[in-house]
Amino acid sequence: MKPKALLALLMVLATAAVGLPVCDAAEDMRDRHVQAEQARRVLLEKAAAEKRSAEQEAAASRSRIVGDRDTLAQTIAALKKRNQQLTTAVDDLTALSGALTETEQALSRQLAETDSMVREMVGVVRVNAKDLEGLILQSPQTALNDPDLALLRDIADQAHFPGMADIRRMT
Repeated sequence: MKPKALLALLMVLATAAVGLPVCDAAEDMRDRHVQAEQARRVLLEKAAAEKRSAEQEAAASRSRIVGDRDTLAQTIAALKKRNQQLTTAVDDLTALSGALTETEQALSRQLAETDSMVREMVGVVRVNAKDLEGLILQSPQTALNDPDLALLRDIADQAHFPGMADIRRMT
């Protein structure tokens, strides 16, 4: 069969099946085609608008990411600089601590020497206080005036730590 004959046959069959005349069916198909085309255009326009919106959002997102990356890089650089400063400060403080420890040890040795010298001096003063008490008690002048030997006894008995004023009184 020829295509025109086939088309005519299909129209006749469609008309008989639907009960519409052939020209109404053709018009109905054209209306549907126009409506479909309009719907297609609307959908294409909507898709293009969504695409533009998505591209704008993507550009804004890229811009934020670049800004965030720059801010992050600056923050990292600042933190590295601060870390270096703190490391230098810790090194300086460690060196100072070592120097102070050496000074403390030297002062501790000096204190120990001075302490032993003070103990020796106190021992000599105590012995001399005891000797002085004995001399005063044996002195003939003791009979004339009653001496106050309480300070000498306190120093000799280690009840009192002798200061410079006490040593002057002893002399």
